[in-house]
Amino acid sequence: MAYLRPRYALLAYALGGLVLGFCNRPLNMIAMRFGVRAGLGTALNVNVLMPLLAIGLAIFHRRAGIAWLGAVTMTLLFHLAMTLVQNRDVTQWTPHTSIVSIHPVLVVGCIGYGVLGTIAAVVTARRIARPR
Repeated sequence: MAYLRPRYALLAYALGGLVLGFCNRPLNMIAMRFGVRAGLGTALNVNVLMPLLAIGLAIFHRRAGIAWLGAVTMTLLFHLAMTLVQNRDVTQWTPHTSIVSIHPVLVVGCIGYGVLGTIAAVVTARRIARPR
């Protein structure tokens, strides 16, 4: 199995968070088109796609610390991309409003991504260290 260097893993986490954040509004619009609540796109991102990304990348880099740093990076850039799509007037942004606008569910999700990534990294590292 190929090993992903930490800097490339963090770049992949960052790009994944940005892409999912920018795709959030189109996913919500697709959900509304099918008669479902608009929050389904966000729920899909936060509850399915971001955990899968965290687990998938952790399997390839196999480091618990990078899994946590990647989870935080992915979550912050997901939030930044969503904010850019929703509020394009960047001149109105302040550090306080940016931090306060992070939803608590996203913070809990970030912790979950870190835990899932750590479990995936540790299990993968042990399996590779002890082949059967």
